[in-house]
Amino acid sequence: MKKQLFLIWSLLFLSLQIVWGQKNSGLEIVFEHYFGNQPLRFDQAYITESGDTIYLNKLQYYVSNFQIQNHEGKDWQEKNSYRLLKISDEQNQFKLLLNPSLSGTYQKIKFSLGIDSLRNHQGAQTGDLDPIEGMFWTWEQGYIFFKCEGYYFHQSGQRRGLVYHLGREECYRELEFAIDSTTKRLHIKVDLKKLFGGFAASPLTLTLLAGKSATNIMGGSKAPQLANNWVKMFEIMGK
Repeated sequence: MKKQLFLIWSLLFLSLQIVWGQKNSGLEIVFEHYFGNQPLRFDQAYITESGDTIYLNKLQYYVSNFQIQNHEGKDWQEKNSYRLLKISDEQNQFKLLLNPSLSGTYQKIKFSLGIDSLRNHQGAQTGDLDPIEGMFWTWEQGYIFFKCEGYYFHQSGQRRGLVYHLGREECYRELEFAIDSTTKRLHIKVDLKKLFGGFAASPLTLTLLAGKSATNIMGGSKAPQLANNWVKMFEIMGK
């Protein structure tokens, strides 16, 4: 009888562990990159909302400060939360696994685009913040949050550059999404077409500059507006 009771309690305890583990398992976030409804590919012709034909060949940016909130309103924040996403034709998707130490189900996720002011000016650092990644402005001891480069062809046939680099505190942005309580994998669409604006209520519309050797934004008054376009690029797929 004692052995039977011990077996019953052991099975019950194991079942509770399984259920508890299911409720507290990690959350996988998948960033999937597109241009409009087409999967993003480098050196492929894309047409912006303004009618310009462009080609992209570099995209990398920081996502940081991941936070999860559960159904009880309790928050968890990932430590040393700075991730560099370097997009290529071979790696169009980025999968990040978070392991929140929260009970119950999740209802909200928050994360930032760029590097917060506390870490931005601490000088050269390690990991994804290592200057070897090419995302550090040595001349002002701060990070490039977002780097998108490419090219286009002038009507004369000449190839000209596109360079969009964002940094500094005025380009740091925060995002927040509600999560379905059953979600264990969150797919986020990142639409590069929205970077160029031209959609309803877009903060800034980019157009190619005639007569210039390159079209670029690397600071100045347009940079925060472009950062507002950057925020619009992110949406949960299926919504």
